[in-house]
Amino acid sequence: MMMYKKIFFLALMPWSCAVSAQQTIYYDKFFQAVSEKPTTYSRTLEKDGAAVVFIDMRRDTVLAKGRVNVGEHPDLALKMVEFVKGDCNPYKFKEEFKSMRCDIDVYNGGKLYRRIISHDAKMFYGQIWDDAGTPVLTNGNGIYTQQLAECNVYEYYADSVLSEQYTVRLAEKDTIYGTYDKAAMPEGGYQRFVQELTKYIKYPGAAQINRREARIYIQFVVDKTGKLTEFKPLNNTGYNFEEKTVKRMEKLSAWEPAVFRGKPVKTKFVLPIHFKLS
Repeated sequence: MMMYKKIFFLALMPWSCAVSAQQTIYYDKFFQAVSEKPTTYSRTLEKDGAAVVFIDMRRDTVLAKGRVNVGEHPDLALKMVEFVKGDCNPYKFKEEFKSMRCDIDVYNGGKLYRRIISHDAKMFYGQIWDDAGTPVLTNGNGIYTQQLAECNVYEYYADSVLSEQYTVRLAEKDTIYGTYDKAAMPEGGYQRFVQELTKYIKYPGAAQINRREARIYIQFVVDKTGKLTEFKPLNNTGYNFEEKTVKRMEKLSAWEPAVFRGKPVKTKFVLPIHFKLS
């Protein structure tokens, strides 16, 4: 029995379509894997002139809704949405995005949480609302804080741009940064990292015998020295996909750590891994 693994790093999404009429796409809870059958999570798209309007739902609850002015690139509407929802992730960037605009309202618990605007492939915040529904930004400037049981979150905005974001973890007594001047990078580049993953991560034997496939998500931290730590599965597909993957990933080589304001900082990543039999 032949088998192979497709490994998508940093939530890359190998899917796109041109919207010709209203349609609904079903996903997993990460809005990454497309399902042929109805699921809890869905995205409805509808053509509106030169734009595409979309709504992301969890059952009857709105998660996000927005509008993409696609211009001459209707086939990139979904990829543009994923680019913006991923905080304009550079790994998802396409040159065509510079001529497109995307406006997204994000909801949290059914309440409007933040308004995102992207044009020229850059990300801006029209407004942020706190838990009480009070606007945080004044003329694009402000500080958003959130105190949770396990951590405190701090976000600083200047001229409608997120200039600094970090999370202070109370139990660990450390700080995880969401902004940086230089991203954490695998030693030798991403291609070498994927090759190393392919070397260490093996298809679980029981899953292979039973012809089981899976898409899993592993969260991990790159610390100040570049070491990969705190591996945590974000879903559970059975057949030990997650457990065996975590054990293998603990053997991976260190990265070059992220740098913020001249100092190395801790950052967090989510790695999607698609196990597929052939």
